[in-house]
Amino acid sequence: MKLAVISPVLPPSPSGQAIVLYHLLKGIDPDSYVLLSPARIDSPGNNAGECSTRLRGTHYYLPHPPRKILYLLLLGRYFGIPLIQPYLSLRIKHFKKILKTERCTHIVACTSDAIDPWCAYVAGRELNIPFSMYVFDDYRLQWLNPVYAKHVGIVGPDIMRNATNVIVPNEFLKKRYDREFGIRTRIVRNPVDLTGYRMIPSGTAKVAGSRICILYTGAIYEAQQDALNRLVRAIGKMQNVRITLRIYSENRWSPDPAYQDIVESHDAVPLCRMPEIQGKADILFLPLAFHSDFSDDLINTSSPGKIGEYLAAGRPVLVHAPENSFVSWYFKTHSCGEVVDSESEERLIGGLSRIIHDQDYRNLIAENAKNRALLDFNLEYVRTDFMSLFNPLRGTDKRQGQ
Repeated sequence: MKLAVISPVLPPSPSGQAIVLYHLLKGIDPDSYVLLSPARIDSPGNNAGECSTRLRGTHYYLPHPPRKILYLLLLGRYFGIPLIQPYLSLRIKHFKKILKTERCTHIVACTSDAIDPWCAYVAGRELNIPFSMYVFDDYRLQWLNPVYAKHVGIVGPDIMRNATNVIVPNEFLKKRYDREFGIRTRIVRNPVDLTGYRMIPSGTAKVAGSRICILYTGAIYEAQQDALNRLVRAIGKMQNVRITLRIYSENRWSPDPAYQDIVESHDAVPLCRMPEIQGKADILFLPLAFHSDFSDDLINTSSPGKIGEYLAAGRPVLVHAPENSFVSWYFKTHSCGEVVDSESEERLIGGLSRIIHDQDYRNLIAENAKNRALLDFNLEYVRTDFMSLFNPLRGTDKRQGQ
């Protein structure tokens, strides 16, 4: 077996997609996969923060043309002029050459690239190599640019309906794709390596001394901003309690100037430091936007990569996300976090107060969180789920004692 993994981001990038690929592939023979990407592994945009080490598999750098040129090519498709077709044909030819040279037996193409999944799908079809689509976020809805959205809207359904596997990270995206395309998607959670988290001292989820630390780790963009803004406003209204919102992110975010003293910002740090940083927090904050340029469907089916980390840390998690989102559903269903699923700042204050002042409740949701990390996001289990898609004989599930 040899996988061809095609992704626009790769380790050591701090991108959630790159981190998932790092976890899934770091423990397997580097001769059993190759990496194809339009980004160089050592490019500044791909290794900001050096979030992880680099994967040892062979890497093929296949750059796209400059963004403006690619946009113009896709613009032709937007108006019904097939300017993009010669470039797609050339890309398919390059993929086929690598697939044959490396003797790949399976193709895994990841989202966040408008071009390569289609080219990889066609290359696999022409070479009779099974093709899997790895959907980290809804492939059709993640494009704010209408030109890119038009292209993906044309090629996406064909990819989904004819792929050997369509891989999704949660039940909400599975339900939508299964219904819309008449397929049976496979859930592969965004995993967490529990090794470092086992070093966190066990015991009750205490809230530290005079100043409380609420921690957020991860990217900050449209999908989180309004929830973060609402949190700092809620903190600013709380009486008789001192709270700092500590952020570790590759993105710089500035709250309203009136709340600058609440926020403490740090650069992104390597994965190996996350267990220590998250394990020392009083509360972990998991936000999703109620209002953004992204569609509600994209937000509601999102599965942030940090979920497994937060659960494994065994700290109280405050979720602030829309009521119909997977994130709110998961934490409410398993009672593994305090969920505030409305835009009410008063409810945010109430949720924070409950975590801070109710020790039994803190201990309950923290213990439930650790259990869910073990059952659902444990790297050992998730990697088995992933690899079983390409070699069914390896698809035993230790959770069921099989």
